[in-house]
Amino acid sequence: MSGDRRVSARRFRLLCEQRGYGYPELARDLRKRGVVVSREGLAKLGRAPDSPLPPYAAELAGLLKTSVSYITGCDRQFLGKRFRDLYRQRGCSLAALADQLHRSWQVKVSTQYLQQLACGRNTNPRAEIVDGLAALLGTTPDYLNGCDEVVVPEQARRIRPAPAPADPRRTAVEG
Repeated sequence: MSGDRRVSARRFRLLCEQRGYGYPELARDLRKRGVVVSREGLAKLGRAPDSPLPPYAAELAGLLKTSVSYITGCDRQFLGKRFRDLYRQRGCSLAALADQLHRSWQVKVSTQYLQQLACGRNTNPRAEIVDGLAALLGTTPDYLNGCDEVVVPEQARRIRPAPAPADPRRTAVEG
C-alpha cells in the first residue's frame, strides 16, 4: 500500500451505514480475520478525513464489499460514469460543455478530452475541471467523484464560476 494514500472518512462512514456495520461489529469481524483493531480506532477513521491508510485496508475493504481504491477516493470510474450519465440526461453535447467551461470557468478543454473523461480513459482531471462540470451539470464535485450517492442541487447552486478576467479593451471609466 502506498504511504501517501488516505482514507476518505465520508466514504468509510457511508459504506458502514450501507452495509449495516457499527464500529463494534466491524472490529469483531476484523478480529475474526486476524486484525486487531479497536472500535475507537475505527471511529477515528470515520471522523478524520485525512487518516493514513491502515495496514489492514484490504481486510477492511473485503468486509465492506468494496475496494481499497474506493475507500481512499481513488476509484475514478465514478467520475466517468456519472459525468456521462448526467450530460446525456441533460441533453448536453460535449462540444457545448467544453465551450461553456471555457466561457464560464476559464478552463479550456477539448471535446476529445471530455470524451476521454466520459469513457473512463482519462481518470485524473484537474479539480477546476471537475468543479466546472459539476456546476454546469447541476451537481456537486463530490457526486461526480463518487463520494455522494445522490445529486444534491442545493449544494451545487453554491458553486460559482470563477470571475471573468477584465477585458483589456474596456477603459476604467466608461461614459
